[in-house]
Amino acid sequence: MPHPVGTKDPPPKGGSTCPVSAARLAEGGREVSGRCAHRTAGRCEACSLRAAGLPQLDPARGAALAALWSAVSESEAAGLPVPCRGPQWDEWTADDPRATARAALACEDCPALALCADYVARFPEPVGVWAGQTTTQRRRARHAEKSL
Repeated sequence: MPHPVGTKDPPPKGGSTCPVSAARLAEGGREVSGRCAHRTAGRCEACSLRAAGLPQLDPARGAALAALWSAVSESEAAGLPVPCRGPQWDEWTADDPRATARAALACEDCPALALCADYVARFPEPVGVWAGQTTTQRRRARHAEKSL
């Protein structure tokens, strides 16, 4: 469950950098300078959009994403492994089909899989592995649904 890889520019000025960081700050968490609080590196899509002066996520999508990341954080706090947050996190946004296939398989045991699947069904993501499906698999599934 990645965000598309963000830029490495300095964080935007003016408060919290993204909906997830805002949710963390509201819960007493902290914002990490130069990156989103929920990322191990770089910036999430929302932060990259803000830095580029582009439109932000709509509030419903931001709230759903914040809820998903909150569930991921709770799972990690309980000692449950969340594969997309592990050392191989870059496989969730890799260009290599073998890497994304490995990432999709790793999602099978994720404690946040159902919530991730609900999020990506409501708010389709254009890239990355989400809820155990690659970009191509999600595209084919949407096409098949439209054909019915």
